[in-house]
Amino acid sequence: MSLHHLILGLLNTQPQSGYDLKKKFAKTVQNFWSTDQSQIYRALYKLEEKGWIHMEYVVQEDNPDKKLYHVTEAGYDELIRWITTPIGETQSPIREGWLGQLFFGGLVGNDEIISVLEAYRDELEQVVAHLELIHRALVARNDELGGVRDLQLVMMTTDYGLTMQKTALEWIKEAIRQVNQLQLDSKPRNT
Repeated sequence: MSLHHLILGLLNTQPQSGYDLKKKFAKTVQNFWSTDQSQIYRALYKLEEKGWIHMEYVVQEDNPDKKLYHVTEAGYDELIRWITTPIGETQSPIREGWLGQLFFGGLVGNDEIISVLEAYRDELEQVVAHLELIHRALVARNDELGGVRDLQLVMMTTDYGLTMQKTALEWIKEAIRQVNQLQLDSKPRNT
């Protein structure tokens, strides 16, 4: 998946500043793509270089001036091309740093590993609660509007995120239980 394409999709809904995009990310696609402000600004620069967006400088009296980004026709064409092209798994690398901690956990005691796993469990519980809140809001909005296709597609991504996070939460709880039962080796492994 491409940050560039997600930005094109979000800008296609309405012109936005880099700051507005970061807020929009948190409210919309955060369950399957996280980014920070600096990555967004770097991506905006590259999108503008490619001619997929253009920047409008907006002078404001009571606030600092604002840069609003708009999708160009070429950007819209690229967005449609991306939406309709299957993405292979090799284009979506898995990066779970905490699994590296578990992988090399033989170098420390069970308590240290459990502490890391519990911190991740607590974070997952918060993510699940947040996604459940978003899901309820989307269902209510969809019911209110009588079933809008665009909203139903958005709900599907939230359902996916919720299912994945709940599964990860159950896995981490089981991992904590298993680590609690592990016998410590007399000597940590060196491999």
